[in-house]
Amino acid sequence: MSTYGATLGATQKFGDLSLGLHGSIDRLQYSGGSLASDDYTDYGLKLRAGYRLSEALQPFAEVAGDLRRYDNSLDASGYDRASYGVSGKAGLRVSFSQMLTGEASAGYGVRDYRDARLPEVGAPLVDASLIWSATPLTTVTLRTATTLADAVVAGASADINRSYTINLDHAFTERIKLGLSGGVTTDRYVGIDERDHSYNVGVIGEYHLSREIVLKASFTHQQLTSNLPGSSYKSDTALIGVRLQR
Repeated sequence: MSTYGATLGATQKFGDLSLGLHGSIDRLQYSGGSLASDDYTDYGLKLRAGYRLSEALQPFAEVAGDLRRYDNSLDASGYDRASYGVSGKAGLRVSFSQMLTGEASAGYGVRDYRDARLPEVGAPLVDASLIWSATPLTTVTLRTATTLADAVVAGASADINRSYTINLDHAFTERIKLGLSGGVTTDRYVGIDERDHSYNVGVIGEYHLSREIVLKASFTHQQLTSNLPGSSYKSDTALIGVRLQR
């Protein structure tokens, strides 16, 4: 599976008030097989207004909408998954110091499908991130996110995905860096009785041979538990590679 995307927009400030408008195009494409009919392009528009109460506190409100169009009018199961979605959120951006910054928001999102057999989905949206620079060499990041994703399961319209992650990154030297991660994800499928829970832990190491060449190695363990018989699994993934940068 490959994903591509582009965003274009602008933000205008009127004293302490800021208004931002951004448009986006996202492309999801499967590499052939039975899921090739699920390739789609998503066109989105987002309006955001924020107000600076102080250097530390900035409340904001956001509304967004998008149109999702599939390459094929019907997927492999005979469903027309073309849809549109709208959402609204309000939140607060905080910046207590260079050591502690973050953002949290809550709202509601809905998605409606062209195929009448696919039920409309609506769910609360909770998104937050907190970045704590404990030392100049150590950073802790906490995140939670809600996504109303399309399902690829027959009879299900959407997957209400909620994720909770924590990452710890530490630089031992200018050349050696280590990262630890852990996460929990829940998936509730709308239209069928399926609920999945997955857990993952991982470690990644980097060695900077130079400014341009970085050696990378990672290991990830994932475990998924489903209420459907035969759908649960465990997996271990190890990767070694090179990153070229300038």
